[in-house]
Amino acid sequence: MVMKNSITMTMLIVTSLLCVSAWAFDPDTDSSLKFLLNFQNNPDDTHTTDAKAGITGELRDFNSLELYVFKPNGIRGVYADFNQPNDASAGPAVDNTTEPNDCYLSFMPNGDLFEFGEFGYPGQDQTTISFWFNMPNVDSGTFIRHESVNDDPDVYFWEIRMNDGKMSFYHGNNSLRYETANTLSMLGITANTWHHVTFVVDRTTCIITSNPTTSLTTKLYIDGAEVPIYVTGLSSSNTALNIDSYPYYNSPLMVGGGSKNFDGLMGELRFYGRALTAMEVSLLYQYNPYAAHVTAITPIPKLTNVPLTTGISWGAYSGASSEKLYFGESPTSLTQATITDANKASNAQLVTALGKSLELEHTYYWYVKSRVGSTDIDSPVWSFTAESGKATNPSPVNEEEDVEVSDVNLAWTGSPSAVSYDVYYSTDRTLVETLSATALIASGNTTCIIEDVDTSLRGMDYYWCVVSNFTGGTTKTGDIWTFRSRPYELIFNTRKNHVTRYQGHDIPALSCSLHSDGWTDNVATGSLDTDANLAVFTFASGFNYDRRYDITVVPVYRAQDVNSTTNVRPVSIRVTGDFYFDGRIRIAGEDILTTTNETPRACSGGYPGPRANTDKTSNAPDNISWTTTAAVPAGYHTRFGTMSSKNFWMPNEIGKNIFGPGVSRAISPYKTGGGGGYGGKGGECGRGYMHGLNCTGPTYGDKEIPNPFGGSAGGWGNAAPGAGGGGGIEIIATGNVVFDTNSAILANGGNSYYDAVSGSSGTGSGGSGGSVKIIAGGNFVNKGSISVNGGKGGDSSNQGNNVGGGGGGGRVAIYYGGTFTNTGFITAKGGEKGIYAGSAGSISLGENGQDGTTYFVNTNAVSPKKASAPTPANGDNQCCIGTSDPNTNFKLKWYSGYGATNDKVWIGTSIASMAPTGATIPATRTQHSITYSVQNNKTYYWQVKSDSNSIASDIWTFKTINWRCPLDAIANNHISGPEWDINGDCVLNDADFWYFAKDWRVPRVTGTQNYTLDYVDMIGSVLVSNGGEMLRFANEWLECVNRTNNGCYGW
Repeated sequence: MVMKNSITMTMLIVTSLLCVSAWAFDPDTDSSLKFLLNFQNNPDDTHTTDAKAGITGELRDFNSLELYVFKPNGIRGVYADFNQPNDASAGPAVDNTTEPNDCYLSFMPNGDLFEFGEFGYPGQDQTTISFWFNMPNVDSGTFIRHESVNDDPDVYFWEIRMNDGKMSFYHGNNSLRYETANTLSMLGITANTWHHVTFVVDRTTCIITSNPTTSLTTKLYIDGAEVPIYVTGLSSSNTALNIDSYPYYNSPLMVGGGSKNFDGLMGELRFYGRALTAMEVSLLYQYNPYAAHVTAITPIPKLTNVPLTTGISWGAYSGASSEKLYFGESPTSLTQATITDANKASNAQLVTALGKSLELEHTYYWYVKSRVGSTDIDSPVWSFTAESGKATNPSPVNEEEDVEVSDVNLAWTGSPSAVSYDVYYSTDRTLVETLSATALIASGNTTCIIEDVDTSLRGMDYYWCVVSNFTGGTTKTGDIWTFRSRPYELIFNTRKNHVTRYQGHDIPALSCSLHSDGWTDNVATGSLDTDANLAVFTFASGFNYDRRYDITVVPVYRAQDVNSTTNVRPVSIRVTGDFYFDGRIRIAGEDILTTTNETPRACSGGYPGPRANTDKTSNAPDNISWTTTAAVPAGYHTRFGTMSSKNFWMPNEIGKNIFGPGVSRAISPYKTGGGGGYGGKGGECGRGYMHGLNCTGPTYGDKEIPNPFGGSAGGWGNAAPGAGGGGGIEIIATGNVVFDTNSAILANGGNSYYDAVSGSSGTGSGGSGGSVKIIAGGNFVNKGSISVNGGKGGDSSNQGNNVGGGGGGGRVAIYYGGTFTNTGFITAKGGEKGIYAGSAGSISLGENGQDGTTYFVNTNAVSPKKASAPTPANGDNQCCIGTSDPNTNFKLKWYSGYGATNDKVWIGTSIASMAPTGATIPATRTQHSITYSVQNNKTYYWQVKSDSNSIASDIWTFKTINWRCPLDAIANNHISGPEWDINGDCVLNDADFWYFAKDWRVPRVTGTQNYTLDYVDMIGSVLVSNGGEMLRFANEWLECVNRTNNGCYGW
């Protein structure tokens, strides 16, 4: 509906003159109404009064002109315009993209008006919030925010806001978060039009959902009709939805402001101290005490799944002498129905008008023509949709995993008019699809539950559907639902000397236990490959486990466990004969959910996530793998200006030695960390990108995976930990290796689902994918999925620089002696950067993680014994040899291949001149090194030949230099050499200028800072955060060139 002027109210509502007692709900006099903001005010005042509670709200205006303009007119029916320069004023919305929101209304309550109840969970914190809104863009904005004045406002707050086009309720400490399943545009909500929204906050029956739902007590209505929602956060420990820890709640309510800009109009904000029903929400949407009109009562307008036996009722137009009902299947061609009772029509009368019975899934339309004096007045045309006839809301939930194998009941919500149900159930989907008699387990069932169905088969997919029976013989077959019973498990304990407790059972050290109907220990006894840091399990007579079995690797460990008795090592399965598997191997890094206090875990060699950096000074266990630098002096340069003195956290030698250099740096206290790296480099976090810092996780190892390293953790933020890295696994069989259709190896990095909601909070980053190394003596077949993808970086609702970087993809290497067949999926994708859900046109400053590597090779062409993973990295043209020339102690490093016996290094300044050097080294599966004398400014070629020179590695190359960019380059402090040496080669040249110009062409705004190159940047001469950068760049570039002979040589 459209608001026609500032006097006409923001909503069309039921007239209060009609049947109020019958409806038992008057929106203005209901005893649960706690707050009604109708913007009643004197025209020249800067305050507004709440008509219900009698409290006063003050306009807080933040625009530079100090425009305290709040001049609505009328008594009721006034709305507020929160668009500068007419903030909180009456009148039409005026789009302003420069400063869309610089004010909000602030209400100081008397008591707990804006709280959700202090008695906790469940059911005692029921509240309904409704209001009207009109926006020039239905994409983003905070309508209401309530934050604590006594506790941390970045944690203790709640908001109603629009994010990425979805309407949402967001509670800071995760007591409850939910949003529309679809964007408002997909729901038909249009810009520059008045719409009504109602949030029913009721956690009596509320769970986190993975599918859209309308079955919970927590609900959301748009224009009087319920819409499906996702519940994305729910805490049973943070039970109360109030935001203060004090008994007297004195925190102000912000209307038209919060973590996001709000540009638009608002009207009739209401708080009810209970959960309104669907009928009451519909009546509230239609409520208008200032104009007579017809009110639709039943069915509720736009309602679906309406019984075929329904009638119609309405509230009459005040003063009407007669009424006529029109009904039918087309909104433009409706037939008058004969009615005998006032304000209602029976189902039989609707059937007579229609000429047939109501039909399943058909939509019907109706309106009322009222005779007032000599004028006929038509009501709006309303609609409802008849029941689908299908059963809904299955239990177990469709596609649910790991359902227990005893006491399983099949339950559903029946169709309103169904008289009985037939139920089909089988492990064979075809039997259910064809409604085979052999799958029929119940016929003519009059209840919506079948108790104690047979789920005795472990790890199986069960299929079922419900056929609804109606009077007259009509039937409706429902959707086919499925669930998977809990599988048997093979549990591999990688700890050397300690049992690991799992599901109430002690798994012996270095052993594999089978958890079937009971426990069988020592299915395989392990040993340590100490050189490769692997837990090796040998199966001497093949490996054959179908889809009823999963593989689990324990222990699952935290960062503080890395140097304790919990041993961090991947699992290696070695099989004499064939390897066949059709289940799941789950060794992914743990996700960061919405909590900020836990440390994400990892297993099978993956690196666990570090805590948020606010804990670094007190949380000693985590500090075994990270260390802080000395404070960088104030005034050092970054990509977008100078900054104050700060410290930086980065991995120490322990962290690097366990996982290579892939444990990402985090910028403390700059709020976010970079993505973990492994096969691909981790994505830069928003803060790192903004300040020109390298906080990404580098790559390590190589595509051939000489050692199945686990993935690296993502860097932490100051409010959220880093996600865990994916685990590593090695599978070696003398025969064939087959992964069947249902198989899955899940070694992905953990995702960060924490959302930074304020400028002082920072997200964590995604962990990198792990590694999968497979050596098949015969054929290799994959029909399932193998994934070592990087995890997603954390989002930010506040600033584009507060996002986390995506984790780098992991590595997959498959060697086969026969044929290679892949009809499934093998992926090593980089994780996505966090999303900045800011205003339209805003961008996230983070980066996606780079893709990892997949390597498939026949062992007849490339032997797995071949050495790989050289240091210096192949192609490195900046190998600093130090100050002496020559350097007689320059180290060459590599990893030996699987099964090799000895290694020998060959090196020279050309391929033709390569010659053996150093001793012959036993080819244990670890990193080896020799020292070699190198000279400055030379290119070297080298390789490792194994097994008495019979198996040669690739030929690698590197170039030497005798300089390195220092921390104190030129006259000022820099993080890693010249700040404008953007491509990191310690040479300032046209390539750096190109990168520089490219960066500054990208529009980006975060908070109040504008980081887009403009006229001020080109002419400014003062070193400020957003000016003078072009001149500064040119001066420093020239200074570096002059000092270093056109290229920084000699540093």
